[in-house]
Amino acid sequence: MPIANLKTGTACVARYSEDGIMYRGIIESVNSASAVVLFCDYGNKEDVPLDEIKEISSEFMSLPIQGLMCRLLAAKPQHGGSWLEEEIIKFTNLTEGKELEAHIINKSNMVYEIVLKDPESGININEQFGARTEELQATVLKAQGGQSCELVLPDQKYCVQMVAPATVEKVHMTWFINPEQFYCQMQTSQLAINDMMDAIQAAYCSKPPLASSVQVGCPVIAKFLSDGVLYRAEVKEIPDTTSLVVQFIDYGNCDIVVRSNVWEMEARFMALPKQALPCCLRGVKAVGSQWSGGDEGVDKYFKVGTFSCTFHDYENGKYIVSLMSEGGKSIADQLLEDRLAVAPVVHSETMKTADNGEYLLATIFL
Repeated sequence: MPIANLKTGTACVARYSEDGIMYRGIIESVNSASAVVLFCDYGNKEDVPLDEIKEISSEFMSLPIQGLMCRLLAAKPQHGGSWLEEEIIKFTNLTEGKELEAHIINKSNMVYEIVLKDPESGININEQFGARTEELQATVLKAQGGQSCELVLPDQKYCVQMVAPATVEKVHMTWFINPEQFYCQMQTSQLAINDMMDAIQAAYCSKPPLASSVQVGCPVIAKFLSDGVLYRAEVKEIPDTTSLVVQFIDYGNCDIVVRSNVWEMEARFMALPKQALPCCLRGVKAVGSQWSGGDEGVDKYFKVGTFSCTFHDYENGKYIVSLMSEGGKSIADQLLEDRLAVAPVVHSETMKTADNGEYLLATIFL
């Protein structure tokens, strides 16, 4: 990463010394030969040599930060002041390497207040560190009472984000199928998306899953198994009584989810329009009957980071767009130059109208 870009708060990828693997990180401070990096998906920090820190591609920015900074709700050091070493060791012994239940109660100053339980032993971790049962129950009830739990009506639909022709926006790819079918998000929406995602995780951490029947088109909250995160979704198919096919409407991808990983949608999470914009690249067609995929095909041109996107039109449920890479190269031109696409054939026809005998010139793209 260029020295000029090494600033506090900058997202990056950095090598962790203990296993030699590159992880997502956030720079916390910069020295002459190294920088302190917070590995944001895990929570640990390390002083990393500058040559082991790289710029992060935007494709790796779409997943929300997975390491959540937490504190035990109502927990107090035994003797006041700071936590003693023996208390830290006790906490490590109770939690390390175990699958625990975390119930998110509040979020304050980017820190989640949680109730932590060991489902195997039944131990409430908070109570092991000074939290009283009645205090926890009162705080949980207060937090739940302060949230709006109004659910959407069965026939209610998400708002659709409309983009005017000739609009130019910075976007990043969220789901790619081929140049005629892909999804992207606007960079200007990232803060709103991240805030909404945080609120969804907090709101649904202790809610029971879907109990009522749903129909195709219903908005729901669904868990994506690959990362365990909850996302807004829309029911696309109902193959059987135990599962649903949903589309994650802010990213574009579809998945089969079991009903135990689906929740009813709270009305407050309907305010933000669908963030995954369905797109088709202008000026290219597949060579032959289908696109050549994979790293040797067209895929690599859509994984280069942030794009400058010009929205030309909206046809058949997709935006017709042009994409320019961060280096100023047209993605359509690159596909044509590398013979991975062909330009649409243009036919011009002169037609005589039946009513007044005037001639019109029609341009047809095939």
